[in-house]
Amino acid sequence: MFEIATSSTGTIRLTGEMDMATADQLDSVIAPAVSEGGPVMLDISSLDFMDSSGLHAILRAATSLTDRGCVVIHGLDGNVSMRRLFEIAQIDKVRNIHVIPCTVMVEVS
Repeated sequence: MFEIATSSTGTIRLTGEMDMATADQLDSVIAPAVSEGGPVMLDISSLDFMDSSGLHAILRAATSLTDRGCVVIHGLDGNVSMRRLFEIAQIDKVRNIHVIPCTVMVEVS
């Protein structure tokens, strides 16, 4: 099961399993934030699984933002398999994707 929720501050929270069957859902939810520009906040702390399809959805958003913003991802630190996926894909090399620890992320209402 995969769910997407958007908080009052605009953070997009992903829950469950994101794979090729569900990655398109992220594309449609993230599109308005990408169109607006600025930082796009993704909370993946409740995501149990992500395959390369989910990673590609995040990369598409970052690519679409170009110089108008960035994708900020938090919640990766608790999931070893997703951390490995991000390492293999070298997400830290993408100019406008930033992965921050959960302890740094503070949501203000």
